[in-house]
Amino acid sequence: LYTSQFANSARYCFPCIDSASARCHWQLECSVNSELTVVSSGELKEYSLSSDEKHKSYVFNLAIPTAATGIGFAIGYFEVVAEPTKNNVAYFCPKGLVPLLQHTTEFLQRVYPIYVDYMNMSLPFGDYKIVFVDELLSDYQSYASLTTASITLLL
Repeated sequence: LYTSQFANSARYCFPCIDSASARCHWQLECSVNSELTVVSSGELKEYSLSSDEKHKSYVFNLAIPTAATGIGFAIGYFEVVAEPTKNNVAYFCPKGLVPLLQHTTEFLQRVYPIYVDYMNMSLPFGDYKIVFVDELLSDYQSYASLTTASITLLL
């Protein structure tokens, strides 16, 4: 399960003013089966496991004012790989595809320092996540601090 970007469609996922000019701070909370992982725009502020260990709750906070169309999330059976050179960057893929994920994203550890030097600034959000998902309608979709990408991009 993941969000898709269509004009004026954020209201179908969130109670919001569905306009690019209406920006606000966001706090998103999602509770799922304990086998699933949630990845969302914003920084993960809280994670908890229910007392019966059957459910997990995630709380994400996006402190930079962002329009509802810039909010994205993905929920699935993901494995995570942290970027070795940047502790605030992570990649997610369906279970069993980690070798392909590592091969596909290994060049990015060389790109981030170039971006910082060239733009004279760091990534605009506190953290950044790329989630590879199945059956995405395009090669990728970008959100605040999150990109969903098609698993067909994994080499």
